[in-house]
Amino acid sequence: MEDSLKEDVGNLCQIAYIGCMYGDVLYARRIFEALLEYNPDMTVAKIGMAYSHLVVDEFTEGDELLQELDQENDDVLSMQAVSKVLQKDETEARYFYDRVKDKSSPSARFAEQMLAIL
Repeated sequence: MEDSLKEDVGNLCQIAYIGCMYGDVLYARRIFEALLEYNPDMTVAKIGMAYSHLVVDEFTEGDELLQELDQENDDVLSMQAVSKVLQKDETEARYFYDRVKDKSSPSARFAEQMLAIL
């Protein structure tokens, strides 16, 4: 993927995540759906779609989407930890977080911050 396209994808994902945080989940899902139409294997969009379910307590749907992804991917593991934090399952949250290899990545730091609230 060329640099400008990567930047565009990154910007769209950030907008969608912000939409999730401010309660505009349907708008966020439209962005993630558009990204997945463009590239059905786009992990970052699949993680984002899962997050759009987690923020509205649709844990089954979000967890199922995350389970379909590479279980060695740090971003996936971090979001699984976040999911378990939101479900108030500290044991499972720590299980996923402990499997993250790069604890300095933005997704791992987000998971770590979420774990701090348990």
